Amino acid sequence: MHLLPLALFRLVGWVKTPIFVLSHFSYSTKYTDSRWKKIYKKIERFFVYKAIDKISFACESLLEIAKEDYHIPIRHCNVANWGANLAFYNRGLYKQPSNGDYFVAAGGMNRDYLTLIEAFRHIDLKKPGVKIFSKYRDYTKGQLLPPNISFENLMDGCSYYEAYVKLRYHYYNCIAVLLPIDYANDVPNGATVLVEALAMGKPIIITEADTNYIDVEKEGVGLMVKRHDVDGWINAINFLVDNPQKVKSMGENAYLLAKSKYNDKSFANNILMQMKHVNN
Repeated sequence: MHLLPLALFRLVGWVKTPIFVLSHFSYSTKYTDSRWKKIYKKIERFFVYKAIDKISFACESLLEIAKEDYHIPIRHCNVANWGANLAFYNRGLYKQPSNGDYFVAAGGMNRDYLTLIEAFRHIDLKKPGVKIFSKYRDYTKGQLLPPNISFENLMDGCSYYEAYVKLRYHYYNCIAVLLPIDYANDVPNGATVLVEALAMGKPIIITEADTNYIDVEKEGVGLMVKRHDVDGWINAINFLVDNPQKVKSMGENAYLLAKSKYNDKSFANNILMQMKHVNN
């Protein structure tokens, strides 16, 4: 839902209740190509910043981009640090050791699976392959996939919960989680999969972008690849395959980061504290 009508109602006094917004985008016009969309976005941003009582951005990168693009009132300079449910994404649920003999790519929105598929076409078939889990089969463009690539919709014939139980199992058994992103926009693409990977203690390879939920290289939990860079993906994947000790250390860092910062309880506490001061 666009916030402009709600912001206007709040501004003229038709809405008396304080409004707290959790924002999963930056309100930046940086990635908007259309002139008219850019104008609308600037108008919306002006009234939202003026009328909404408090905004909390889902992650630090969104707040930083928001600051770069426009003067943002101090009351909106909040970060929620959304994270996964650690009780659900619990590695202790599995008694057997992790197989660690394939990679996982998951999610459907704004994914660059064509580049990832092309990369695995050039990776030795004796090396670990990739299991892609998405309901958007169109990403394959009808291609015949080599034996080291599988494409599956976990939602087929099962509930949402059952699909996530299956995905959790594959997170547990994979070497690392892959997040190829297609184009730049003002949302942290792949954030759900990223925080799930952190919770499962898995390294992450992700397309480089200003809006990434976290800087995986800075945090020591993964690698970044340039957009649409087939060779970059090949090199990053081969690096992890050839360096199991790096995989282990990145995975340990990932789990510690989830436990200390990016989890459901920390997220809830952050939101609660910010809402308590919504009128201040």
